[in-house]
Amino acid sequence: MYTEFSWIPDTKFQLPPIANLAGRNVQDITKSRRKKRSWLPGPYAPPFYLLLRTLLHRPILAHYFKHAKVLAVMPCSGLFYNTHEAREGGLSKPEFEICEKAIASMTTASQKIWLEGLRKGTADVAVALLISRLTQLKTLEIRVSHLII
Repeated sequence: MYTEFSWIPDTKFQLPPIANLAGRNVQDITKSRRKKRSWLPGPYAPPFYLLLRTLLHRPILAHYFKHAKVLAVMPCSGLFYNTHEAREGGLSKPEFEICEKAIASMTTASQKIWLEGLRKGTADVAVALLISRLTQLKTLEIRVSHLII
């Protein structure tokens, strides 16, 4: 089951803009979540985000993935349509800390940008974190879409 991941939605699919959260830190919004709520986000979260959350809880599964296809998302794309979805589906504190540690271990000058994207709930950072966790990939296909205006 966990050998291939593909997320290339049809052309009508569009991720929400980050602006819907008014620049708020998703981690601050998530803190208001009730304690008994499940760690699984709602059904509206994009599949790559759901898989990232699964791998944060069960990292051994990452070793089984051999092939991945992902539609590259725009840097202005967010994961959630509104604050309710952000509260329900945002990363828990332990999940957030795992992602922060992964970003901190990078040897690149863009750590600050990645941390800011993680806090804002940007889709491109979530995709990048997912791909970085899939350590046994043999093929990775990233499709870049273009906007037609």
